[in-house]
Amino acid sequence: MKTFQPDPQSWQPIQALLASGLPQAMLAVGDSGSLLRLHLDALQAATLCFKPTDEGFACEQCRSCKLLAEGSHPDLWVAAPEPGKQIAIDTLRQAMEWIQYTPQVSNSRWLRIDNAEAMTVAAANAILKTLEEPPTRAHVVLHSEQASRLLPTIRSRLQRIPLPEMQMVQSMHWLQQQGVDAENSGALLRQLGNRPLRALELWEAGWLEQRQQWLRSLLDLSGQGVVAALKLAEQWSKSSDLPLIREMVLNV
Repeated sequence: MKTFQPDPQSWQPIQALLASGLPQAMLAVGDSGSLLRLHLDALQAATLCFKPTDEGFACEQCRSCKLLAEGSHPDLWVAAPEPGKQIAIDTLRQAMEWIQYTPQVSNSRWLRIDNAEAMTVAAANAILKTLEEPPTRAHVVLHSEQASRLLPTIRSRLQRIPLPEMQMVQSMHWLQQQGVDAENSGALLRQLGNRPLRALELWEAGWLEQRQQWLRSLLDLSGQGVVAALKLAEQWSKSSDLPLIREMVLNV
């Protein structure tokens, strides 16, 4: 997990929600390239923790926290689509069966469905009953970038949770904590619309250097004609960097 500590002030609505009783069926809406997923990580850690702090954070010392850090917590299930695919009904049927069982370590079980809009209609229908009547000592949270794509019957059964939205200066500070210098962290966030997780992924993939090379390739096409453009398009279509090239085109 990337180093991350929610800002205590912006975390106060979550702290209040934890104190009053976390809903069992929840919806988190936000771009996956933002820090929303890290906020969800912090929330699930606090929910599973034996002794969360007064601020509503996980203690990071108990058995539950250590299992979570190791990626082997038996009371956590995260479902997500493979790249370019949907979440199939079989995956969620298994998750629905799993969540019915008694927690093994923590006080509750936590099921998280990332990119929930990628569920097939059959998969979405398979979780309706569980969302309407969640098992005792269980929480289900759906993360969606486009909640409007979820079935109305799904949305009506979920309570939206008030996860913090990071300001640009906070995103820059977080990127710098991960080793990105101030100049490049600002450039990446401006190009990518304040999506620090995506910015870090691209930084680690050498995005800035590659972007310059790709832009030079495009500029060099001037005056070379259609054949040269088609050859470059064919070369890029076969490249393992095609997703990054698409990102560049969308942000030029």
